[in-house]
Amino acid sequence: MSYKKQFVQLDGTPKTYNTSRQGETYLYITSCGDDLENGIRGEGEQLKVKGCIDGINTQTIGFIDDIYLKDGIIFWNNAVEGDSITIEIVLPANTMFISPSNTGNYDIDYQGNITPNNSETGKYMMYPVDVSINRFINKFEIMGTNNLGLTIESSDTALIPKQLQIKIIANSTSKNPDLLVRFSVEIYRERTI
Repeated sequence: MSYKKQFVQLDGTPKTYNTSRQGETYLYITSCGDDLENGIRGEGEQLKVKGCIDGINTQTIGFIDDIYLKDGIIFWNNAVEGDSITIEIVLPANTMFISPSNTGNYDIDYQGNITPNNSETGKYMMYPVDVSINRFINKFEIMGTNNLGLTIESSDTALIPKQLQIKIIANSTSKNPDLLVRFSVEIYRERTI
């Protein structure tokens, strides 16, 4: 989606341009998420996986603010036949959310205690595993090495609420111990530091 932005040039003339930037956000290009535990932007885990000795390896990153995902760049090294990448948006395991139809598996009492609800009439849901919300790259096959990166471009942006995370999944049918996959994202966010 395109938005019209206006600004005044140095000579005083107004200028209007189209942008995919949402509201009062800044462009932010990164290969890592935020440090969610300490609330530090840009100091979280890197979005990369190294080795697939069990046939699968994952890495998940999150952000302390809502973000708008725009584009991404995938890099890989030492990929062999049978190696692939999946990238998706997930609700992390054990993250509580409101059940819109009151068929949840948890409630919160008046003292703020979380209690299981086995009758499926709870106001909240929570799952012990990551729940995939959106998969935007699915089992994309890779071979060899690509240090220049494959750019995944979009003319639109997707809101990723701070409760959700970006997850990269590397699969290897040969259990490739040398596979290295890195992913950088172009996002818009209200604060960058």
